[in-house]
Amino acid sequence: MFGGFTVALPDGFVHRADPHPALRPVAIVPPARVPTDAARRALPDRVARADAVFNVAHAALAVTAFTEDPSLLRRALGDRLHQASRIELGGLEDVTAALEDAAVPWCVSGAGPTVLAFEDDERTVDETSLDLAEDWRILRPPIRGTGVEVRRG
Repeated sequence: MFGGFTVALPDGFVHRADPHPALRPVAIVPPARVPTDAARRALPDRVARADAVFNVAHAALAVTAFTEDPSLLRRALGDRLHQASRIELGGLEDVTAALEDAAVPWCVSGAGPTVLAFEDDERTVDETSLDLAEDWRILRPPIRGTGVEVRRG
């Protein structure tokens, strides 16, 4: 909505930053979608303090990785709260394992779930090594520096 790298808080506060120009996102979209309510039901009602601290610390590092130093992405995208459940629900185990083997940074994006990976000059998403069925989609969207634009007429 706002373009770039945006952090939005639940109270409506939004902060936009410029993403690092070297970011090259790749969306790996499975054919079957998982409804948001089903994905939320798969998550535990409570999380351990250590897991919450892990995620907050990694989210803080992610801000630096996305805006200043993409080499930190593999470390910054660690998660202990939702990814394991959504990987299992979406049947993404083979895809995420292949990305790990290739040392490509990745995270689960949304309840759907889509796998969001980040290529660089040394590590790319190789569709053949992912061994995807024909109905999966690989998208390489650009990062928009500007947000939504409304045009009249």
